[in-house]
Amino acid sequence: MSMPHTFVVFAGMRVLLAPSCSDGSWEVKEAEFAFGGVAPRAIMGPNLAKALIGKPWDRAALQVW
Repeated sequence: MSMPHTFVVFAGMRVLLAPSCSDGSWEVKEAEFAFGGVAPRAIMGPNLAKALIGKPWDRAALQVW
């Protein structure tokens, strides 16, 4: 009897936030994203980072895809 294949996929992110104005909101200053387990090495997500840099860090920013 063979065992079913198990796949492990992970994502990592680094996001630098800075206060954007006096209302207490935050803005994305830097971002990097990496996805592993989908190729022999981690795949970076530069387009995702570009989409977030300069945007407010809020619920809408986390729904970019």
